[in-house]
Amino acid sequence: MNHHHTNRPRAHQRRLARLGITATSLLALAACGSESKDAAAPTAPAATASASDVAAYCAVVKELNDSESFPPTADLLQRYRRVALDEIAPDVDLAVGRLVSSVDDPTAFFVAFADDEIEQALHRVDAYETATCGVEHDTGPGEGATTVLDANATRIDVTATDYAFAAPSTAPAGRASLVLVNNGKEAHFMGLSKLKPGVTMQEVMAAEDPSTVTDGSWGSDFAAPGGKDDEVLTLDLTPGTYALFCWVTGPTGQPHAMMGMQHEIVVS
Repeated sequence: MNHHHTNRPRAHQRRLARLGITATSLLALAACGSESKDAAAPTAPAATASASDVAAYCAVVKELNDSESFPPTADLLQRYRRVALDEIAPDVDLAVGRLVSSVDDPTAFFVAFADDEIEQALHRVDAYETATCGVEHDTGPGEGATTVLDANATRIDVTATDYAFAAPSTAPAGRASLVLVNNGKEAHFMGLSKLKPGVTMQEVMAAEDPSTVTDGSWGSDFAAPGGKDDEVLTLDLTPGTYALFCWVTGPTGQPHAMMGMQHEIVVS
């Protein structure tokens, strides 16, 4: 169902997708990744599934992936649930059951989306859809990154609130694990971009194609509110300026980054 991966009805969602941290369509946990918690390898449909059942399932998968509405409509999610093939039905039931009641409230939808059990189910769903229907989802936290804490790396603590990041303004070059704790009331995640020399965070947010003004982008999984759900992004930092963004949609329809949720880290 593309989590992270990926109908992108709004400009900021398209930017988020290009940054490699897509997180805005229902079963789009792809900013989330193959190395995330309990991600499963793709599996093929059982031989008992008829060709017509597979075709019906894949048709709804593609409709969901291409949907212009976000969150997806309750009707579309329920149709997806009804046609889910046996191998993936438990994960689809879990995800849709938790998410469908909040489709009219993006804030509540993202909070439900950030639950680790839902994230893990959606990772498996994404892998299954790719193997069965050929629908590609954005996978992984980004090139060279993982969502696993490295005990030998420099730890960079990042605290999210509504709507700001508290984090160091400088960091040493080398292997680093950024650890996000969400003390806000909404779901948040870390989108990390390395800015090209001379580029500002505002230019990244305004760019139609942020890849033209960045030298790499990565993303953590979603952190649920309440301060108990740590999310990690581990990667090699090279000298330069990095920016943290949260592109989750807020209650007014604006992305959190546009509401002040951005932070600059200079690496040397």
